[in-house]
Amino acid sequence: MVTATAADDLCDTAEALGITEGPTTRTMAAVGDAVRAARVRLAATGGTPDRRRLSRALRYQAAVLAGTGQPAQAADAARQAVGLSRQALMDTPASGTAFDAVCGELVQRINDLGQILQSMGQDNEARQLLEQAAAVAGRSNGPVTAQAALQTLELRLTAALAEAQLAGQSPKPSGDTLIEDAQRLVAGRREHATDEDATTVFDLGQALRLLGEASILAGQARPAAAALAEAYAIFARFDGQAAQDLTRHTSELLGRLREVLSARSGNADSAGKPADSSDLGRAASGRAASGPGRQGEPSAMHGLPPWPADDLSETVAEPYARFDEGMQLLLRGDAAAVGPLKQAAEMFELLVPVAKPPEQRLALLRRLALSFWRLMQACVIAGQTAEGLRCGQRSVTTGVGLFQALPSGHPDRADILAETLTVLAEMSEVTLRSAGQADEAIGLLRIASGLAGDDPNPEVRQALGRARQVSEVIAELAPGEAAAARAAGAWPF
Repeated sequence: MVTATAADDLCDTAEALGITEGPTTRTMAAVGDAVRAARVRLAATGGTPDRRRLSRALRYQAAVLAGTGQPAQAADAARQAVGLSRQALMDTPASGTAFDAVCGELVQRINDLGQILQSMGQDNEARQLLEQAAAVAGRSNGPVTAQAALQTLELRLTAALAEAQLAGQSPKPSGDTLIEDAQRLVAGRREHATDEDATTVFDLGQALRLLGEASILAGQARPAAAALAEAYAIFARFDGQAAQDLTRHTSELLGRLREVLSARSGNADSAGKPADSSDLGRAASGRAASGPGRQGEPSAMHGLPPWPADDLSETVAEPYARFDEGMQLLLRGDAAAVGPLKQAAEMFELLVPVAKPPEQRLALLRRLALSFWRLMQACVIAGQTAEGLRCGQRSVTTGVGLFQALPSGHPDRADILAETLTVLAEMSEVTLRSAGQADEAIGLLRIASGLAGDDPNPEVRQALGRARQVSEVIAELAPGEAAAARAAGAWPF
């Protein structure tokens, strides 16, 4: 007879292949081996451990069948798994040390069957199963059951939101209940999230996405933005098609949010009520989030004023982390800096539509401009000159918009101008050296000179001096174009 250890090893292999490969031929073979071994053992012993072992193997079989487009067969395997786990729980004393694990397994198996039936359109039975799962979860206060109960809550919340979205209505009068359920799910997922187990972090992202959807349906735009921005930051950390799909879907949700904000632009507060910063307690990575000020902010951003103490002050912790990672690579001349710097820029950009107070919007746009500038530098190192110049233009456009919007005498105005001039000078040199376009390089310096004017600020004059140095390089490397520009009165200095 197959030993218990050998049967467990077969289950472990099936689980690992299911995670790493999905429903491949090799995974299907491994699952078949695990199910056969568990059946042999249960037939020989009839004991609870082997009942649990076969239930586990059938769970993997159901997942593979569902993944290969065989939902009816998957449901059959899942029903067998539920029956085995239900009997195992009946045979396990409530006072026993294994009770929480066995109880949690039954909740998990019922969740699996309910999810499969939902995919088959059998919503009524799926709903009844999820109610059963919640009832079973109430029998144990242990950690295994608590984790399974969170999955039940997630499935019920997903179904309720889908119904509300299909009806084209905000979730009222149950809207507050849905928001509360989503917040409870986020709190539970956050409690268990750890970088040592990537799936727990991914689960947190899923919970945040659902909270964002519920908040959008309830018209609470700012809480929705905070939740979705954090979810986006989590999904962007993962490879694979599923993560990419969720990243794209979360971005689409933020697009819907922009429409909500646009429609309510005349209201005093589109959120309905202010977001509670305690709901944003940790960064998406599972680390403690930084508060306002310098704590947790990348040193490369210390030249900027501190982030204002507001309801987004902790949400920016994840783009800070990506920016810091990118800067460390950039300072080493590593082209891999493109990835994290691009993520940082995208995350900051996703927050722009919900930055309402002027000081919050200013802080966000300055960080966005800086991220695009550094991304430009990383792209040039990576040989992506055209993309780098596009990023530089994004930085300049953001900087010029801020400079023109701020009143004369604003303490940030000169610094923003100096930073924008520096980006223009760098773009000019890249355009000349990497793209060989002297006329365009001269044009960029003319923009810089026109923006600077006769501003006496030392930082502005220093940045303009950098632009003058680039003009000397142009005159040396492209004397014909330089002479033509001087003759036409188009030389910048």
